[in-house]
Amino acid sequence: IDSLPYKIFKSRWRQFIPEHYFFFSPKTMARLLSDAGLTVERTISIGKHASVDLIFNRLARYAPWIPQVNGFSSLTFRVNPMDIILVFAAKPSHGGNE
Repeated sequence: IDSLPYKIFKSRWRQFIPEHYFFFSPKTMARLLSDAGLTVERTISIGKHASVDLIFNRLARYAPWIPQVNGFSSLTFRVNPMDIILVFAAKPSHGGNE
């Protein structure tokens, strides 16, 4: 799995759950889409807004010495661990009327 968070956390990676059967990097996704006759137009990583409470809670799973923080659920900011991608692909244009 070509993801920095996976390389750091291994089996404790937050996306490593039984419901996820397949994992793709931008490179493997581009190859699969090309094999299906599609061209990648754009690939972006997806982030989200997370509260300070959530961030500390998640970090404490991996580093128990991190203190529990409560009362900051309304204080949020955008985080992007770069482990979720959104890929836009299309059929190649052949320049003619189709």
